[in-house]
Amino acid sequence: MNIQNYNLVLASKSPRRQELLKNAGYKFSVIPADIDESKIEEEYILSNINKPYRLVERLSYAKAFHIARELSKKSLSGEDMGGLLNASSLVTKILAADTVVSIDGKILGKPKDSSDAYNMLSSLSGRTHKVYTGFTILPVAEGPCGGFLLPEEVTYYFGEADTLSKSTEVITKSVCTEVTFYELSSEEIEWYIETKDPFDKAGGYGIQSLGVRLVKSINGDYNNVVGLPLAEVMRAL
Repeated sequence: MNIQNYNLVLASKSPRRQELLKNAGYKFSVIPADIDESKIEEEYILSNINKPYRLVERLSYAKAFHIARELSKKSLSGEDMGGLLNASSLVTKILAADTVVSIDGKILGKPKDSSDAYNMLSSLSGRTHKVYTGFTILPVAEGPCGGFLLPEEVTYYFGEADTLSKSTEVITKSVCTEVTFYELSSEEIEWYIETKDPFDKAGGYGIQSLGVRLVKSINGDYNNVVGLPLAEVMRAL
């Protein structure tokens, strides 16, 4: 049951995440969170915790807070909010997500070039890997003097603490799906790379597009592999 009594902001330019939300009946605005992910990724690598779910949760959390701060600045300066905050809605919820592929303890993001894509797909050939998507839902409301009232933000998540939230209002979760590939020939990998399908997708393939040819089976949430564990998100919203 989906009764939307709030404004929803999707902090992602991913057309796949947008399509999933649209198909589920949600009305939302899109404000991509263009953050520098390298610092968080470096912190994760240096921590040696080898828990990919922590990385995607931390990245989604950072994206949500980034958009919240940007919207708060606009509110304080009197800029047009595009109807995000209005009398008919009690709250604005910011939804951010991040997806990675993991195999042999290595994190596979989006391939940088054809050679990177080839290496990624070769490493996945004939084997089972894991797809992690983390998402954060950050509710914000306008303060009495403008700006947003934001909960306290956690700035590090790769130590002993196993939770990002210092507030019960902020929801951060992750979902893992196992995906098994067929054995792929060099010709098949090269063909797939030539389609240009791998280049904007974690792990170098899209299960919802031509990459489905590579997938033998999955164990878990299909939508999670696409980029958003929709059922979990709907229940959390």
